[in-house]
Amino acid sequence: TNGKNPNFNTQELYVGLGYGPASVKYSRSTSNYFGTNNTAGTQYYQADVKQSLAPLSASLKDLNVVAHYGRTAVANYGSASYNDINAGLVYTLPKEWDLGVRYYTNSSMTNYFKYENTFGGTKLYSDAVVFDLKKTF
Repeated sequence: TNGKNPNFNTQELYVGLGYGPASVKYSRSTSNYFGTNNTAGTQYYQADVKQSLAPLSASLKDLNVVAHYGRTAVANYGSASYNDINAGLVYTLPKEWDLGVRYYTNSSMTNYFKYENTFGGTKLYSDAVVFDLKKTF
């Protein structure tokens, strides 16, 4: 980090495209990445899919398969770069509520990444199953 008072505010520019059930997005930081010196220019690539299961059965029209792949390429610290992946199911409820379950994991983590993302002996990254309830406004 950049001393005793790092600035964790990160400014970025991004562009994204979506078509049907798929979307892609590219982000690039214009400032240091989450308080780490000399990391302006860090890039994030992501691809997402949300596909209804309606083609299998009309009764499944509100159930969706979701998947995400992301790659963080930390500028000037390649050993801190990693991939994030999740996949799961989301059920669309009335009034724009979603109920979901996803499995999250990371890959391509170097020993440096693992060391830097550990606090007091506790890993700040882990594979996990996450349940969520989300409202779209």
